[in-house]
Amino acid sequence: CYSMQGMANFIFNLVSDAFININAYFVKPEYGNRFKEYATFLGDIGISVQLNGHKETMKNMTRIRISASDRSVTVGSSKTIVKDHSVDLVIDDSSVAASIREATSNKNTSSLTITVVEPRLKFEVSFVNNHVDLIFADDSGVSKNCHGIIGQFLHKEAKVINNEHININGRYIPVERLPVWDFVNANDSCLHAKAKGGFQAEGIIEGKYTDYIVESLFSPHFYYSKFKEL
Repeated sequence: CYSMQGMANFIFNLVSDAFININAYFVKPEYGNRFKEYATFLGDIGISVQLNGHKETMKNMTRIRISASDRSVTVGSSKTIVKDHSVDLVIDDSSVAASIREATSNKNTSSLTITVVEPRLKFEVSFVNNHVDLIFADDSGVSKNCHGIIGQFLHKEAKVINNEHININGRYIPVERLPVWDFVNANDSCLHAKAKGGFQAEGIIEGKYTDYIVESLFSPHFYYSKFKEL
């Protein structure tokens, strides 16, 4: 898993590929001093999907906004409140379909599963209090040229050495094991990379964290952008 000391009140690109762009607005936590080292959480997420994006013959853009403040997902102009339910969102070559089902997890947590049929991409978003968690379940459809703060690692192999160091992206970085405060299972833990550098995993990512700042939740424009606006 990843835990980033982040810069709040900025929008950063997380994933940028030819057919999909994912940005996130970073917010400060509101849960007390125990989070002071982990400066930010994900507030809103903006997803731009070029339907049939593997072919440069269609100009059909779908925009999805995920908002932690009211636990909602908006596809185009259609807004759905997730609340204590789970939503399955399936994107195929020409359409987007959402279905709501009862959540099986803790009542404080609701979730959204997004599946892009072609090229294949599946990720899960969980609403936990006033922030969202993002997990990639299937990234087989993302190209090796994918970029972004998270995207650049989707096809990179990480090797953990004695739970003390991690070798990734050509860098040898010290790590420490810390608890995961997900409000569902606080007994879990993850490896926290102690990279020298600034915010948003600077020191591990390519370039500087400021290279990933975008102007708006749906803007694909940043230094390493791979998104094709047809």
